[in-house]
Amino acid sequence: MKKYRLAYDNLFILKEELNYKGEDIIDLCIYMIFKVIDKKTNQEVYFESKDFSDQTLEYFPGKFCYVNNFYKCVIDEKEIYRMIPNEELINESNYIVFYEIDKCYKSLTEYKMPVLIEYEEFLEILKNNFSAFNNGENRPTQSTSYYAIEVE
Repeated sequence: MKKYRLAYDNLFILKEELNYKGEDIIDLCIYMIFKVIDKKTNQEVYFESKDFSDQTLEYFPGKFCYVNNFYKCVIDEKEIYRMIPNEELINESNYIVFYEIDKCYKSLTEYKMPVLIEYEEFLEILKNNFSAFNNGENRPTQSTSYYAIEVE
């Protein structure tokens, strides 16, 4: 059976549409890939399903959560954004969960699909328009989608 890691999005919502460098931006999105390590064996745990409609992790016998529940992403004045660990879940869990930055997107009014951008552009837009993103919707950000990354 194929093995997968999961990547979840963190959606930064604007107070209102933003015109930046001639583009009408609706929102920004950054995906994080999650790596799950079993505390007892120190081995990585993979997801192994053909149906990714409800991929949860049994973090303690009989208790389940989504892997992105281990962190929440928030907008931050000093760091632009931060990933805050869920200490309670981490302490109770049989796993250590790491994340790494994957893809970034911006949604524009003229396109139906989000546009892939470099991480540097994502940071630049957030930093230069911080007040437009600094709202309760981004404390924490919303997670609206995920995808699986096959591991060889």
